[in-house]
Amino acid sequence: MFGVDYFNGQDGTNGTDGVDGTDGVDGTDGTNGTNGIDGIDGADGAVGASGADGVDGTNGTNGSIGATGPAGTNGTNGTNGADGQGGVTNAGTGISVTGYGTSVSPYLVSTTPSAVTYSIGDTAQGGIVFYVSPDGKNGLVAATVDQSTYSNWYNASDVISSPVNHTLEGQKFLDWRLPTKYELNQMYLNIGQGNALGLGNIGGFASYYYWSSTEYASNDAWDQFFYDGGQNLSNKSFGNGVRAVRAF
Repeated sequence: MFGVDYFNGQDGTNGTDGVDGTDGVDGTDGTNGTNGIDGIDGADGAVGASGADGVDGTNGTNGSIGATGPAGTNGTNGTNGADGQGGVTNAGTGISVTGYGTSVSPYLVSTTPSAVTYSIGDTAQGGIVFYVSPDGKNGLVAATVDQSTYSNWYNASDVISSPVNHTLEGQKFLDWRLPTKYELNQMYLNIGQGNALGLGNIGGFASYYYWSSTEYASNDAWDQFFYDGGQNLSNKSFGNGVRAVRAF
């Protein structure tokens, strides 16, 4: 037989909490662990795509055209050249001309015997005549003045050919030269201090030595003293007078 259940009695009231105990002392820090090994570097990332080109800037405005500079000064005119010699159309003394100066009938110039005769002392052919052929149509002339008063023998030909001296001696003649020993003596005898023709010293020769073109040796040549007419051998380096001659 079962007995009768009895009701549970009410719970008693909880007791008050006890006071917390004081915190315990912290323990000492533990030793740090060793650093871990560095990880492997990651692979480089792919290159990014290039950016698009920027838009071209607009062209700048053209500058204005500068002003034209002033014109330069005109250069001076050059000296006029000498007039050229005209063509042969007329005959001259001792010269005959035929033809008309065309390709079909060209000029033909020929010489005819000269009717002119010369005498010693004449001023002709660019100088003073001091020798003539028996018929009087040919001969030699001396220049009217000295080409040098003090030149060595080697330079005498250059002195004679100087354009300045040709201006003095008749510009149209280019065949002046140093006289030979014989020709130099004829100058002395006929138009110099030693003349026997009564003409006097019409050549205007000075009383000093003049060179001839006649050589004696490699270092010597003949000269003539126009004070007394004596001819001598002199070293070519000596300084003597120079008087040119030409044949006609």
